[in-house]
Amino acid sequence: MTTLSRHRLDVRAAFAAVLIVTVTLGVVEPAAAAYNGEIIPPSPYTVYTNQVYSLTVSFHYMAATPCAFWIESPPYQSGKQTLKGSGTSAVALTLQAPSTPGIYTLGLKLYLQPQGETPSVVDTATVNYQVVEPIKTDWDVEKVWIDPASPLEGDQVTFHARITLRNTNSKQPLTVTVACVLDNKVYSSGSLTFSPQPSYQDITAKPWTATKGAHTLVFVVDPNREHNDPTPYPQYNFKELRFNVETYYAVIERINPLPSEVDEGEWFEALIVVAYKFPASATLEIHHVNNATMPPVSDTTRDTVTGSGSKEYRFRARAPYTRPTNASQETWILQGSGWIQFDRGAGWEKTDPGWHKLYNVTVRRLRYYAVFDSVTAEYTGTTGGGTNASIGHVQISLRVRYLVPLESGLRLIVSRSGGTAEGDQVHVNRTSPWGWVIWSDESEFTQDEPVERTGTYAFEYTFPAGSAEGTVNLHATVHYLAYGEWRYGDGESAGASVPTTPPQPEPSPSVGDYISAAFNRILEWFKSLLGIGRETLRIY
Repeated sequence: MTTLSRHRLDVRAAFAAVLIVTVTLGVVEPAAAAYNGEIIPPSPYTVYTNQVYSLTVSFHYMAATPCAFWIESPPYQSGKQTLKGSGTSAVALTLQAPSTPGIYTLGLKLYLQPQGETPSVVDTATVNYQVVEPIKTDWDVEKVWIDPASPLEGDQVTFHARITLRNTNSKQPLTVTVACVLDNKVYSSGSLTFSPQPSYQDITAKPWTATKGAHTLVFVVDPNREHNDPTPYPQYNFKELRFNVETYYAVIERINPLPSEVDEGEWFEALIVVAYKFPASATLEIHHVNNATMPPVSDTTRDTVTGSGSKEYRFRARAPYTRPTNASQETWILQGSGWIQFDRGAGWEKTDPGWHKLYNVTVRRLRYYAVFDSVTAEYTGTTGGGTNASIGHVQISLRVRYLVPLESGLRLIVSRSGGTAEGDQVHVNRTSPWGWVIWSDESEFTQDEPVERTGTYAFEYTFPAGSAEGTVNLHATVHYLAYGEWRYGDGESAGASVPTTPPQPEPSPSVGDYISAAFNRILEWFKSLLGIGRETLRIY
């Protein structure tokens, strides 16, 4: 083959190779161009040592089908975004700064991953950043006050606060902003400059003309969080003061019962101490109200005052008698109230808060009882005789002392042990033996008030002479009615000595007895003569 022929062959081969490459590029290039991305480098920035921070990185993207994009700066990785089409987006990287101050370079890689494909890096970028030692400060609002402390309407009031720099590592003076907030609105703002060492300074806001009502004053140090403070606002670095502005007032300073503990039915006093302040004179009207006392009270007193001061007012009331809901409850609480209003000449007004207060009295429940002061029995002799049976007499007297509820009653029973069945046999109390009831009395009544009272009961017990000789043994019990239940009160025994009854002599026959006997004998003689039976004889 000639040299020319070989040359022509090489040219043809080269053209074929170019053609293959051209065709190949024509096929591959459109596929690669369908997915692409480019990082928009962030600007240089400064962070503190060891600071955990977030860096936002923007990028351009192009994706023919849904494709995931993300940024990596090993060992950190952002979240993934699935995008389609073209445009600009951003992701955030959470990073931590080195512990040593200096200038560092952060490398960034943009990844994309079409669905079902392998991830690939489509762009890289770097950003320089500076790591510095943080200036630490610890600010605090130590106290807040106003002058005057108790302003009246129209007063010029100044607001004050003490700002403290508790700690810092700065070697240069520090300037901090201080905001004064009145009733949730910024009233004024200023700044203070501190030398590096810990110290404090007072700051005063511009004067304020007092308006009537309740107010809230707040001082805030570093409200915009311009300093590296471990206890920043709004959780810390502020202090609040609440105050009232009154042109005039009258309030119940305190209300106390005297004494604080009483028995049911006992009297007590409600002591109301009133504090007041008026530019001129005013009329006070003090009220004491208690709907649970006996009787319910609603007492009022009026007084004229001028200027400022405090005065005491006393009201009387009586603790009631109540029906207990729990029998074991020995005390209960009686609650009352006091309130005040005033008139400066334009009608009645009240100071809120402070115009009304409650008080409590501890009331002791009464201990009810019914007991015998005495039980006596005395034999007074017999009556009857001759053809009539003799009757023995015992005089019995009971004296009872009792303290019982308003609605109550007494039940008394006297029994005789042994003897004959002159009454019903009952068990008279928990400890006495069985006996014969010889007398009982039961009564229910209503009292105006439960006070200790006494009652005397007397009756005569009679019995056939001879049926009771020696000592007649008696036992008395008393029960009282309390809240629908009969309760045992007391038991007492007594005895009466009964002498032995002497045998009665047969009576001597009288003249009538002799005549009657003679007549009977004559009658019997006639009957025997006539043969008449005793049962058929009739005399008319």
